[in-house]
Amino acid sequence: MKQRSTLAAYSMLIVARDAASEAERLREQGTKIEPMKLTPDLYRQVSGIDGTIIIDPHGFCHAIGVILDGAATSECTPSRGARYNSGIRYVGSSDIPRLAVVVSDDRTVDVIPLLRPRIKCSTIDKTIAALETASRDNYHAAISWLDGHRFYLDQGQCDRINTALTRIHTEPREVGEISISWKQFSPHPDFDDSYLEGENSEPLLT
Repeated sequence: MKQRSTLAAYSMLIVARDAASEAERLREQGTKIEPMKLTPDLYRQVSGIDGTIIIDPHGFCHAIGVILDGAATSECTPSRGARYNSGIRYVGSSDIPRLAVVVSDDRTVDVIPLLRPRIKCSTIDKTIAALETASRDNYHAAISWLDGHRFYLDQGQCDRINTALTRIHTEPREVGEISISWKQFSPHPDFDDSYLEGENSEPLLT
């Protein structure tokens, strides 16, 4: 996600569940401080310091001026500069949830990773059911929605969709009729149930 920023230029903020232990681990590569709430005034003071600000999910700052580490990944790109790629490497180097907010030289903001919205389980189930009862004349709305939400589908749901598509594609057609060939559905490796909502908008997993 990129948008215009009113924050100080040339800065990066890391929000990490393990902020306290990371501040200790990286204390030779930055300045560990007594945890304090990161207010707008404090942010303006410390954002001018070269390096990264590390805070916890409750907004308490644990370290400033930190030089981050982390292995390079395929998501790194030379065109985005050292600060952005540093955020990519650091966030991707641990299974512990972390988020980077990168303020670029042009004062735009990138959030790493870009989090996907949650959707309701019932919406997925109803759309798959509609596809399973559809014909080649009226399946387009259902398959178009499912194609745009492939990320949220598990193996069982993908199997149901693929079976329905096979049935629809084998229906008799007029000579010369154009048929869309859809790519097979398969689960996304990054998907888990935390991206789904129950009917009361509560996450399935906490």
